[in-house]
Amino acid sequence: MKLFRYNKAVWWFEKTLAHIPPLLSKIWESNMVNLAHALRKLKGYDEAITYYEKALELSIRNLSTHVGFTRITCRIIIQMQLHTITSMSMHYGIIQMTSSAQKC
Repeated sequence: MKLFRYNKAVWWFEKTLAHIPPLLSKIWESNMVNLAHALRKLKGYDEAITYYEKALELSIRNLSTHVGFTRITCRIIIQMQLHTITSMSMHYGIIQMTSSAQKC
């Protein structure tokens, strides 16, 4: 049910942003952030990063933008580290990762 709500939110934010002028003003920053948050929740990280960056171009003062951007960055770093650890472990036969550890 939550994914449906995030999908619906993305649809509404994109529809809203499609009707505004190309030169965005600071008043649209919250729409950018909320769209980025919804995309992040749907694991659309690349697109979410794009909207976080657009929001930061409009205003650097919104803590929510920085937090969302940082969450994506941390998730990507953790996934890269887990991939490296898993690859090395399997190559050298050091550890066998459990499925719950790989889901992080």
